[in-house]
Amino acid sequence: MFGLAELSFSPPQGITLVTSKGNTIANHQGGEVAAGKIQAFKDMCRQNQWNFRRHAGGLYNCAGLIWASRRTGISQTEDWRRILADDGYRPTSRPQIDDLVLYRDVDDNTYLHVARIVSFKPGLTPESELVPVVLSKWGHDLGECFHLAREHRMPGTYNVAEEFWTERPKNERNPATT
Repeated sequence: MFGLAELSFSPPQGITLVTSKGNTIANHQGGEVAAGKIQAFKDMCRQNQWNFRRHAGGLYNCAGLIWASRRTGISQTEDWRRILADDGYRPTSRPQIDDLVLYRDVDDNTYLHVARIVSFKPGLTPESELVPVVLSKWGHDLGECFHLAREHRMPGTYNVAEEFWTERPKNERNPATT
């Protein structure tokens, strides 16, 4: 006969997480990362010429990096939309440092990834727009790195649109472009 301990399982753990308006956000904390994943992530960074920031860790995902201080993962598009609305984010066509870039699958309107703009690099010509550099966390099982916003390397199965979001006041000037 099986004992209760043998029949029970531990569901993914989460923390109490709410928006600024008090709405609950579903979340889950991941587990340990396999050693092979750690090396694979370092190799991926090197191959893509991304700047490695932090080793792979299973506790949080990209949304947890951005909205939960590396404490948990937030996976559902509905929760991402609730955070954006409740916490006062709005789309912007003139992103600045600390604004966000969200990567959305146009075909099914779900969010795939979110990253924070940390700096800008010059474009290809002096007339080109500045190019955002972002800090990303890739899933629960990969690490953090810096890369150009357009260098997301999403699989070709996704029709990806980049959206820039800010929580700055509407009348604030953009020092990166003025």
